[in-house]
Amino acid sequence: QRVAAAAPSRPSQRRHTGPESRVCALLFARASAKASGLPRVVAANGGTYQALADGEHSFLVTIESVRAPTDQAAAAARVSIALREADPEIRQVLVTGRGSDGGHTPMGELVDSAVRHLLSASAGEIRVDRLTAALIDARFHVTFDGNLARLAGERDAEGTRTLLGKPSLWVGRRRELATLLATLDECAEERVSRAVLVLAPAGIGKSRLRHEMVRSLERRGTPVLVLHGRGDSLSAGSPFVMIAPALRRAAGILDGEAIEVRRDKVAVLVESAVPAAERRRITELLGEMIGVPFPDEDSELLRSARADKMLLGQQMERAWVDWVRAECARQPVLLVLEDLHWGDLPSVNYIDAALRAIPDAPLMVLALARPEVRETFPRLWEHREVEEITLHALSPTACGELVRAALGAQATPELVEELVRRCDGNAFYLEELVRAVAEGGGAQSLPETVIGMVQARLAALDPQARRVLRAAAVFGEAFWDGGVRALLGSDEGEAFDPGEWLEDLVRREVIARAASSRLPDQREYTFRHALLRDGAYELLTEEDRQLGHALAGEWLVRAGEQDGLVLAGHFDRGGDSVRAVQWYRRAAQQALDGNDLAAVIERAERGITAGATGEALGELRGLQASAAYWSSRYADGRRWGQEAVATIHPGSASWFAALGSGLVSAARLGDYDTVDRMFARALGTERAEGAEAAQLVCLCRGGFQLIFAGRFARADEILVEIAALAEQAKGRLDPLTYAQVNHVQGVRAAHVGDVATFLRHLLAAVDGFERAGDTRNLSLERTTVAWCWAELGELARAEDECRASLETCRALRAQQATTYAHVNLGYILTYRPGKLAEASDHLRRAIDECRAVGNPRLEGWARAHLTAVHDLQGDHAAGLVEAQAATELLAVSPGLQSWALATWSRALLANGRAEEAVLRAREAMAILERLGGLLQHETLPPLALARALHGAGDVDAARAAIRDAHARLLRLADRLGDPAWRTSFLALPDHALTLELFAAWG
Repeated sequence: QRVAAAAPSRPSQRRHTGPESRVCALLFARASAKASGLPRVVAANGGTYQALADGEHSFLVTIESVRAPTDQAAAAARVSIALREADPEIRQVLVTGRGSDGGHTPMGELVDSAVRHLLSASAGEIRVDRLTAALIDARFHVTFDGNLARLAGERDAEGTRTLLGKPSLWVGRRRELATLLATLDECAEERVSRAVLVLAPAGIGKSRLRHEMVRSLERRGTPVLVLHGRGDSLSAGSPFVMIAPALRRAAGILDGEAIEVRRDKVAVLVESAVPAAERRRITELLGEMIGVPFPDEDSELLRSARADKMLLGQQMERAWVDWVRAECARQPVLLVLEDLHWGDLPSVNYIDAALRAIPDAPLMVLALARPEVRETFPRLWEHREVEEITLHALSPTACGELVRAALGAQATPELVEELVRRCDGNAFYLEELVRAVAEGGGAQSLPETVIGMVQARLAALDPQARRVLRAAAVFGEAFWDGGVRALLGSDEGEAFDPGEWLEDLVRREVIARAASSRLPDQREYTFRHALLRDGAYELLTEEDRQLGHALAGEWLVRAGEQDGLVLAGHFDRGGDSVRAVQWYRRAAQQALDGNDLAAVIERAERGITAGATGEALGELRGLQASAAYWSSRYADGRRWGQEAVATIHPGSASWFAALGSGLVSAARLGDYDTVDRMFARALGTERAEGAEAAQLVCLCRGGFQLIFAGRFARADEILVEIAALAEQAKGRLDPLTYAQVNHVQGVRAAHVGDVATFLRHLLAAVDGFERAGDTRNLSLERTTVAWCWAELGELARAEDECRASLETCRALRAQQATTYAHVNLGYILTYRPGKLAEASDHLRRAIDECRAVGNPRLEGWARAHLTAVHDLQGDHAAGLVEAQAATELLAVSPGLQSWALATWSRALLANGRAEEAVLRAREAMAILERLGGLLQHETLPPLALARALHGAGDVDAARAAIRDAHARLLRLADRLGDPAWRTSFLALPDHALTLELFAAWG
């Protein structure tokens, strides 16, 4: 099987006629006495280690001889750099000469010269001969001191940009470069974080600007950690496609390496900057993020995170931010994001988190993108004061300067004018026009469109070269020599070598070598421009395209590709629906790990469209149900949860997870017939091995919804089951499940006014969430702890706790948690001196957020609190409007509606409508009597009734009501246990008023 099977023309046939003389690169080294493990370093970087019998720790490194001389020299140079990192005092000499028969038999003079240099080299020095220096100069930094050349390090990914074999002139962007360098200087000198977005259409010069900035930093020599992430059209949207490769490159990780090697590299990356106490956590979670998983047998935190994908995303984000913070403490950090329009939401969110969390660190984010990035990320870092730089078309003067520099004497004034006119200020278009002219085309015969221009350029290539490009284009903008070979196949005795054509295409400036490959033993290439890739891809027939994607998917799986969306896309386009579904599920799961909820739904749907059936269909619907619930799409969550439960094997962990998502979504819709049926299945289905925690979490989530709906009888039945299951699993419960159990038990206590018991359960839940590293639920729980302190009268403590929780929720971009924190902070500030205006702001913001996502319960809660603000401000008419709206909204939660009715009664009385106030207060009391307790302000309905009756002139009934309110208040106070709590509880405004009226009315 092969792509583009049209008969090719081939390089000249070669016959094996005996030994050949081949150029080879040789590395001689003498290690320090304390060095160890160097043979492993050599092998890991593609070299062969051979000890020399001189007793002085000397050895020889050779490279596979069939490589081109430039590649051998470059490979040997990378080995030498890796050896110096492992042993900073090693002495090395890199030379290039001839061996025989494809082997590495060095010539005597070459060896003598190398040995002389080795004996005189300094510790840490890498000397290179003149021939080697010429071979590697484009990819490595080589310094010269007379006749002595030294290897300093590897260049940036692209090396020197060339046009017609000469360094390409850089024109027209010096002002933008100065701005970028000044921004980085500001970050370093003022210790501030900044984000810059460079916008321009394809070909205008974004990549060249980035390249020149990095070159400028290299020339300065100041320490800056440069992390480089780049989007790709095929992997666009895959979680962490921008920042994970940047971290992998920083750690030197190759995808196909042994897992132990990759783990060691992650550990080395982390330990170089992170304090010892935090290393394990950050190492494990960064490894999870970049596809280098660590074992979790003795890591409670990692086990808990893997059991809850939302939690895993939070933990990975925290680890990322902590690592960036640690690196910024050592040196400025420049994070370059190229082609962000092909990026992903998790990367964007994690970068936003870093900018928010460490505003006083020397961090600069440089994002380069096409204008369509605004459609991909419409709210890109909207709270981070991003500076935008728009690259406009090159001026005619700059374009003319580039043409004359490239074409020299061939650049007549007429030709320059014609090329400048046609390029329309686009640097890429202009370079393509220049190449076309240099290759013999005339200015008047050039194609009018860019695609026509690209395809005209490709048509001028050898048919076999085009065949290689068509195969490469199947992979996207980046590809590998092994992948191209896999697609092209081979015939026995065929002399055609794709590697030769790839190198020819590099020389022709159609493609470029990447400085490193993320796949081991593979040479990675990139198209010089996305339009070149598009042009080559369009040359494929539909049959070849389908076959190419199928073969590409198979090869990438073997090579260790981890990106589910990339693999799914290849198998989908390749007609392999079974494997496409498998990888779409992986892609959806990766999106959930990254908290990209819209992507979860979209990728799962693509898997379903690709033909998912049976268990695979159920797993995809279960992922969608989870994402829908957290996106407040409750109708979809219910529907998808039911579909998943009907398809997944009953009793499995994923079955319970899907059931839980469908159940809570149905509860949010008030569909308790469905809720009851789902509870029956959750309790009546035989649990599979390993699904214990999933069943408990499912029951806890559903029980919570029952309690808020005032369905206490059913909730208490569920709580009995939860307690029994938790007791059976005692000692085996993971921290996350332990926290969920305590949370729902505490919420039930709160709904009968037992704040002290609620607080004790809350603190246990906080401990569990903290041990599990679940920052999202931890922030929610801490907001509720703040509410408890407010209910106990500890208002200053409550304010501090709630403000801290709000900041955490904002940082996590947790919509429901943030809104909940606004509601509670507004409530707390209502009773803090001089803070009524701020209380109103928080409550109004919460109301807007609730209306945007359709959350009537929380909106009603906020409006009821806003009624109290209006009452204290003396705006009783506004208070009446809010109280009535709150009561209507809280019909979904009787335990809160009783309190809202009491606020309505109070507002009616303030507006002189005492008779109506009595009616509303009696309704509130009826609910209180039926439920036996309230979540919020249980003491308000009896107080409201007493005041309304008094206002209506029924003094005797008012006295009876205030005696009832007083008795209820003291019973609640006595249950607190702590004398200090009792005192502060009774000092709350409504409680103090109850005591005052009781004393006054007798």
